[in-house]
Amino acid sequence: MGAGNGVLGIGAAFLGATHVTMVECDPRTVDVLQHNVREVEGESICTVINSRVNGHPIELDKPVDMAIMNPPWGVQTLRADRVFFETLFSMEIPLIHFIHSIEAEHLLPLALEYGYELHSIYQDDFRLPAAYAHHTKNKSSTRIRCYRLEKKN
Repeated sequence: MGAGNGVLGIGAAFLGATHVTMVECDPRTVDVLQHNVREVEGESICTVINSRVNGHPIELDKPVDMAIMNPPWGVQTLRADRVFFETLFSMEIPLIHFIHSIEAEHLLPLALEYGYELHSIYQDDFRLPAAYAHHTKNKSSTRIRCYRLEKKN
């Protein structure tokens, strides 16, 4: 979800996922994503869906065992990440991996509200090239944490 150029989804396919569904809403990014899937001959494993997340389940042909995402962190638009989580929670996906700001304090309450356990699995400095208008430095880094959400039984 929020597949971008497909690096996470294609990586999951390379690591042995039997099927990968990548969801992205930006049509130009979807074109790049589809090109990247073709470049690695991943059409038989990877499905690309051009869809905006809205907090409701996305209809898929195959069941989802695990989701991987890099949601917006809500720095420019407050709570921008919430709709990504709500969409995955509404689909009752049992295992969700994601990256987020190490400063985020809302993740544990959100996880508990939807019946998930939140686990921190890795943290580090993440280097960021200046790619967006709000990036004021040519290169910088931000503290990130990788998380795992597991649905409680």
